[in-house]
Amino acid sequence: YQCTFVFNETVSDTFNIQLIDTIVPDWYVLEPNEKFDSLTVWIADTTLAAREKIRMEISYFQLDSLSELYVHKDTLDMDFTEREDDSRRRRRSVRAVDDEEEGPPPVPQFNWETNLSTAGFDLNRDIVLTAPQPIRHIDPSAIRIHLADDTLKTPLNVKFERDSLSHRIFRLSFPWESETSYTLETDSAASVNIYGITSKALSSTFRTRPLDYYGTINLEMTGVEGQVLVQLLQNNDAENVLRESVISKDQTVVFNYLPPEKYKVKVVYDENKNGKWDTGSFQDKYQPEKVAYINEVIKVRSNWDSNLSWILEHDPTFTKDIRDRELEEQQRKEAEEKARQEREQELNPGVQQDENNMFMPGGTTSPGGVQPIRR
Repeated sequence: YQCTFVFNETVSDTFNIQLIDTIVPDWYVLEPNEKFDSLTVWIADTTLAAREKIRMEISYFQLDSLSELYVHKDTLDMDFTEREDDSRRRRRSVRAVDDEEEGPPPVPQFNWETNLSTAGFDLNRDIVLTAPQPIRHIDPSAIRIHLADDTLKTPLNVKFERDSLSHRIFRLSFPWESETSYTLETDSAASVNIYGITSKALSSTFRTRPLDYYGTINLEMTGVEGQVLVQLLQNNDAENVLRESVISKDQTVVFNYLPPEKYKVKVVYDENKNGKWDTGSFQDKYQPEKVAYINEVIKVRSNWDSNLSWILEHDPTFTKDIRDRELEEQQRKEAEEKARQEREQELNPGVQQDENNMFMPGGTTSPGGVQPIRR
């Protein structure tokens, strides 16, 4: 039971929500995104969630016609809508119960989702446990990791922590050894969500990648003035941040344990030193923080170090124009091959026609002019 509010700027210090004509203590759990401009409200009270309609009031800061801040309030009537797949699942469950013999109903439990895979687990990655709904209580001692070949199942000293934003996500970190198999185990009922539903038991074995699978980027940064965020990004339109290093002086930033892929590198001039890029605010009258990129895609190879240098210059006219030289070379070769084929076709216009007619009735199959047999 949830609803999501999306704003055009952060509301981290201004958002408030309350019920109208109803008093229910601790009735919701808030799950914001990183920018705090999209907020999911999980309705934690089961009696309240069972209603067909909930009336609530949300408030947040806005600017009036004189550019003065005031608290804007909206009254919302939230109608409960069941998702179609949930409705189908519920009908199947009812039919299954009707078909079974009478007996005690099964105790509902939820499944954990993990980021483990059979393809190999990265050495610098945390194990992430994700629950479908917010967790009210969890017993860390009921979640263990041990070496897969350890018959005594001796628990390793794993760091366990809740995600800073979400009540559904938990992380387990450990200095993994390369090419080593581990087993993650959680007991049944190791956690309870906000609706009183417990978690199922989990057992999953995974193996870490070899050291020579990874590459490294050594980035020598000079001309650093003030606090700067050096970010390693995915080479796609979303440019998700994979790693980040905060520096305030000239130094070498090392991004290690990198899979052999292509990456982008970006810097954020963190003027207010809050450790994140600020998008700017019309109501608070400040501009977005300046950013810059290395205007070339960096290709990382396995078992290889890429040594780069970057002299930072505060250039207000910086233009983002990132080149992928490998892709450009590939496109150049493809264009040359296409042009070559077109030239050959112009010089020998009959060759393509003969090839097309080779197996057609009446077509020539050889220089001798042998015709196909017709029946």
